[in-house]
Amino acid sequence: MLNPRSYLEDCIRFGLPSLWATGFPWQAVNTAIDTDFNYNVPEEAKMTFMQSTGHQWKNGEDSQNKTLRCPRCSETLEIPWTTCGKSEKPTHQE
Repeated sequence: MLNPRSYLEDCIRFGLPSLWATGFPWQAVNTAIDTDFNYNVPEEAKMTFMQSTGHQWKNGEDSQNKTLRCPRCSETLEIPWTTCGKSEKPTHQE
């Protein structure tokens, strides 16, 4: 994800040369990751993330369903994010 060539290509593609020229904040990255490659963030940062996105800090703790409104009838539907461990073609009762 931090491949410099891919990052440069994305900056070029999206017309963000100043973002590339700014450089990557390696010191901040180095400070946040320990020697076992754990990403350590203060609780305040986690709370800010959760408040601004509406998602849990650990995505595995988010809801397994996404609430969507049907574009045709406007009915509210609960749609599973994944079919992992379930049939991809459930029966009507499921």
